[in-house]
Amino acid sequence: MAAQLAFMLSLALLAVTGLAFGASELYGHGFHWADQVCNGAPALCANPATVAAVTAAAVAAYFILRELEV
Repeated sequence: MAAQLAFMLSLALLAVTGLAFGASELYGHGFHWADQVCNGAPALCANPATVAAVTAAAVAAYFILRELEV
Protein backbone atom coordinates (compact mmCIF):
# COMPACT_ATOMS: atom_id res chain seq x y z
CA MET A 1 0.00 0.00 0.00
CA ALA A 2 2.78 2.44 0.89
CA ALA A 3 4.61 1.66 -2.35
CA GLN A 4 1.50 2.48 -4.37
CA LEU A 5 1.18 5.81 -2.58
CA ALA A 6 4.84 6.59 -3.24
CA PHE A 7 4.35 5.68 -6.90
CA MET A 8 1.37 8.04 -7.25
CA LEU A 9 3.30 10.79 -5.47
CA SER A 10 6.22 10.23 -7.86
CA LEU A 11 3.93 10.59 -10.87
CA ALA A 12 2.46 13.82 -9.54
CA LEU A 13 5.91 15.21 -8.76
CA LEU A 14 7.13 14.23 -12.21
CA ALA A 15 4.35 16.33 -13.73
CA VAL A 16 5.21 19.27 -11.46
CA THR A 17 8.89 18.95 -12.39
CA GLY A 18 8.07 19.11 -16.09
CA LEU A 19 5.82 22.09 -15.49
CA ALA A 20 8.51 23.88 -13.49
CA PHE A 21 11.26 23.31 -16.07
CA GLY A 22 8.96 24.27 -18.95
CA ALA A 23 7.66 27.40 -17.25
CA SER A 24 11.13 28.54 -16.19
CA GLU A 25 12.39 28.26 -19.76
CA LEU A 26 9.38 29.97 -21.33
CA TYR A 27 8.82 32.69 -18.73
CA GLY A 28 8.92 36.12 -20.32
CA HIS A 29 8.71 34.81 -23.89
CA GLY A 30 5.01 35.47 -24.44
CA PHE A 31 3.60 32.23 -23.03
CA HIS A 32 0.73 33.24 -20.79
CA TRP A 33 0.60 29.96 -18.87
CA ALA A 34 4.32 30.15 -18.05
CA ASP A 35 3.91 33.70 -16.79
CA GLN A 36 1.02 32.59 -14.58
CA VAL A 37 3.00 29.68 -13.14
CA CYS A 38 6.10 31.75 -12.44
CA ASN A 39 4.13 34.64 -10.95
CA GLY A 40 2.02 32.29 -8.84
CA ALA A 41 4.88 30.09 -7.63
CA PRO A 42 8.16 31.95 -8.13
CA ALA A 43 10.14 29.34 -6.18
CA LEU A 44 9.32 26.74 -8.85
CA CYS A 45 10.72 28.88 -11.65
CA ALA A 46 13.69 30.22 -9.73
CA ASN A 47 15.14 26.77 -9.07
CA PRO A 48 13.35 23.89 -10.80
CA ALA A 49 16.24 21.55 -9.95
CA THR A 50 14.98 21.51 -6.36
CA VAL A 51 11.69 20.05 -7.55
CA ALA A 52 13.63 17.49 -9.59
CA ALA A 53 15.60 16.48 -6.49
CA VAL A 54 12.39 15.97 -4.53
CA THR A 55 11.04 13.88 -7.40
CA ALA A 56 14.18 11.74 -7.39
CA ALA A 57 13.80 11.20 -3.64
CA ALA A 58 10.18 10.13 -4.09
CA VAL A 59 11.15 7.67 -6.83
CA ALA A 60 13.90 6.25 -4.59
CA ALA A 61 11.38 5.90 -1.76
CA TYR A 62 9.05 4.04 -4.11
CA PHE A 63 11.72 1.51 -5.07
CA ILE A 64 12.74 1.01 -1.44
CA LEU A 65 9.15 0.55 -0.27
CA ARG A 66 8.42 -1.82 -3.14
CA GLU A 67 11.29 -4.05 -2.09
CA LEU A 68 10.29 -3.97 1.58
CA GLU A 69 6.69 -5.06 0.98
CA VAL A 70 6.02 -8.74 1.32
